[in-house]
Amino acid sequence: MKRILLVDDDEEICEEIAELLKEERYLVRTAFDGEKALQILEKEAFDLVILDLKLPVVSGLDVLRTLKSRRVPFKILVTTGRPMFRSEDDRIPALDKKEDTEGKEILRLADAFMNKPFDVVALLKKLKVMLG
Repeated sequence: MKRILLVDDDEEICEEIAELLKEERYLVRTAFDGEKALQILEKEAFDLVILDLKLPVVSGLDVLRTLKSRRVPFKILVTTGRPMFRSEDDRIPALDKKEDTEGKEILRLADAFMNKPFDVVALLKKLKVMLG
């Protein structure tokens, strides 16, 4: 079974998605802030992390930077309310500023993205592709 860490500060949505993923036969852990996510990742192995960018304590971007600096072996799917792409099907960035260095960094570091709100069917499809 594939292991997924789901990191989102909206506890209700996080738990709903976790239940859906468990129904699809994934082993799922949750964290509601970036610091807790990093603590869990120090002790446990995962195949994929679903990471919201807007997190308390330690931001999602800082978690992403930390994980990439460690050259982690798992995939990272970033979820954000900030549009990263013009649609779910293309890879054309929809950055709102000409010199959006933070947005460009996110695009460079993450393995995949989903704009919020996202459809759960699209999420499951993306996970199957990412996890092989």
